[in-house]
Amino acid sequence: MTALSTLSTLQRSLAMRDAVTRTDHALQKAQQELTTGLRQDVYAETGFRAAQSLDMRNRMERIDSFAVNNQLLAGKISVMSEQLGQIRTSVQGFLANALSLAGGGEGAAAVAREAGALISAISTQLNTAYAGEFLFSGMSTASAPVKDTSTLTQLSVLPDGATGAQMQAEMDRLNAWFALGGGDITRSDYVGTIYGGSTEGLQSAQIDEYSRMEYGVSANDEAIRQIFKGLTMFANASYDGAASADDRAAWIEEAMSSLSAGVSAIQNREAGLGNQQSLVEGASLRQKNLSTIYNNRVVEIEGVDGYEAATRFEQLSAQLEASYKVTVRLQSLSLLNFL
Repeated sequence: MTALSTLSTLQRSLAMRDAVTRTDHALQKAQQELTTGLRQDVYAETGFRAAQSLDMRNRMERIDSFAVNNQLLAGKISVMSEQLGQIRTSVQGFLANALSLAGGGEGAAAVAREAGALISAISTQLNTAYAGEFLFSGMSTASAPVKDTSTLTQLSVLPDGATGAQMQAEMDRLNAWFALGGGDITRSDYVGTIYGGSTEGLQSAQIDEYSRMEYGVSANDEAIRQIFKGLTMFANASYDGAASADDRAAWIEEAMSSLSAGVSAIQNREAGLGNQQSLVEGASLRQKNLSTIYNNRVVEIEGVDGYEAATRFEQLSAQLEASYKVTVRLQSLSLLNFL
């Protein structure tokens, strides 16, 4: 006796629809994995190894944050080095001209004008900002490091016929004003009048998980103060009226000596910035290598075989296409076609 199926047409339709839905979801999963090369549900398919993958991803995220910060830091150091190099070159050029022109008369006046222009130019360079932060302000990156320097051109005015003693007293006053020769920079007139940055120290940055680096140069560095002092001594030609040629020569020699000391110190600061740049580049290279290692480990855990994913995709596509064809054919069947 033939058994008759009690499965209704509606039940058959629902079962077929459910099978098509499952096949469609599997096809979408295969398509995503084929496109990304990664498993769709790592935790379900890799078990405890998924925790290792998550740890690798967290490490990569930390490294990427250091990489972004180090790229910004490298840019800052590069611009600082460039500005210091330009200042050094300008002062060296001034020194070459000053010795021949400062002897007296119109030559002294020409040097005074050049010194005043150079003070203004250096002030502009020291007020350079990068990514919204002033570079030469120490820790106070929101404050301009150099305020109005126009007072420097008239800071040192000698009386006509100044004696050697008067000129020496003025040189001592300038040393104290610029906190040179052992003066306390935090209490100096230079900080109160010219420098607007921080006296608490330089900027610092975390270049990797274990290393924090102090970097940069501030506008209250002795190199800058020496240069400003030397230019100040040339910026007013009143020294040309000294009582004797020897006294005038001593003034010029002191100014030249201060400028030379500033140039030499800036060269040292440039070398320091170069070392800091090397440290940042070394940290960035290590981070790049680590990121590659961690990424390879993630791919090893989460990755899928491209050939297997492509084969699965083709099989599921064919299966889904066949299901659609069967559904359409069944829907087209009617008892009327056989009567």
